Amino acid sequence: MQWYLEGLDVSYEFVLLDMQQGKHLQPDFLSINPIGKVPAIASRELTAKSYALRAGFANGL
Repeated sequence: MQWYLEGLDVSYEFVLLDMQQGKHLQPDFLSINPIGKVPAIASRELTAKSYALRAGFANGL
């Protein structure tokens, strides 16, 4: 996902989660992706899983 965002010249913040400690299951992350999967992205226009993210950014989101 990182290379895709860089290829589209989209600014982003990379956040490393400690999945062994269950950080992907904490309420703050689950508010971004209720399924608790990574990668996930939050923006005003889009909150989705990686396969939908590529389509959204390719279309200018």
